[in-house]
Amino acid sequence: MFDFSNGNFVEDSSVTIRARLVDQDGELLAAADVAAIVYSVFDLTLGTVVSGHSGAAVTPADVLVAATTSVEDPLWTGQASYNFKHTISGSAFPLGGRQYQIEYTVTPVAGEAIQTMPIKINVTERRNG
Repeated sequence: MFDFSNGNFVEDSSVTIRARLVDQDGELLAAADVAAIVYSVFDLTLGTVVSGHSGAAVTPADVLVAATTSVEDPLWTGQASYNFKHTISGSAFPLGGRQYQIEYTVTPVAGEAIQTMPIKINVTERRNG
């Protein structure tokens, strides 16, 4: 489950995704439960995938906290704390005046891959001066 409010960002800015990932029983996923995580960023304005961000691998241990732990953070607006945090570099959002979509696929050690809800963000142009 992803609980992310779609947002607005400035071009070339990194975006941090926080989420609460749970299994089919509602238990928090931990790195040991996940074989692979990949993400893709799509430029919805052009209808293309962003170069370098298509099926990009993420190390589960780098983005998931222990199953018995979740994080409380003033920037998190979900009803419960999160256990997933991933920052995507600004190179995924190079041009302002566009809408981008982020999609994650989480492959558990056992069971079928999980396609998360798409995350849409609006990217504005950087103002000079």
